[in-house]
Amino acid sequence: MLTTDGFRLDGKVALVTGSGRNIGRAVAECFAAAGAKVVVNGHRDQAALDEVVGAIRSRGGEAMGVLADVSDDEQ
Repeated sequence: MLTTDGFRLDGKVALVTGSGRNIGRAVAECFAAAGAKVVVNGHRDQAALDEVVGAIRSRGGEAMGVLADVSDDEQ
């Protein structure tokens, strides 16, 4: 179970880059647990993004996945 120890982000939107796995995933899930609506971003693995979005939603959070390379202005 994720805990936020009084840290709240209700009404905020968090864009977490590289959040398909590892530290980025943990940050996205913690922000969601704190009440933020989370944009889960990565640039290679749509399945990983979908998994994180699903995990957040299964805990009652709001999330969407965006596959894009944030270093590319066109994307």
